[in-house]
Amino acid sequence: TLVMLAGDNGSSFPPDSALGKRFDQAANGLRGYKRELYEGGLRTPLIIRYPGRLASRVISEPVVLGDLVPTICALAKVAAPKTLDFQDISPLLFDSKPPADAAKRPLFWHQPHYMNQGGRPGGVIREGDWKLIEQYEDGSLELYDLAKDVRDAQNELDRAAEALERVQRELAA
Repeated sequence: TLVMLAGDNGSSFPPDSALGKRFDQAANGLRGYKRELYEGGLRTPLIIRYPGRLASRVISEPVVLGDLVPTICALAKVAAPKTLDFQDISPLLFDSKPPADAAKRPLFWHQPHYMNQGGRPGGVIREGDWKLIEQYEDGSLELYDLAKDVRDAQNELDRAAEALERVQRELAA
């Protein structure tokens, strides 16, 4: 039996709230929480258990929940729906690395509206280790190098013009 446990957002509680402090759900020190575009709102665990098939280990490759559909289809040996955005991650699960022909793809998050529980309109692209956040209210940009700064603490906007240009072009497309 294949069991998958996934979250759709980071913690619901602001880190400085009474509940955020009580449950220590501030995403292990990551900035932000549910409804925000920082790592604390975007990163969630994905736990997959497949007794007798998968070894127990940690894989740090970023994936999105939509990847589960073609993955489950591949494991069940049925045709996956035709999609442009999602890919089968079963080779990653079994071999701990993406297959050689896996598409290197940017990951996107769009939140184009205000939410009833807070959060501001914005968009994010993650391409490799670079993450660009665009706040739609004022057009401001934030650029983070997640290889060096997983907590979104050091905005690299003024120091990484080449990376900014590349990811900004992708986000606008």
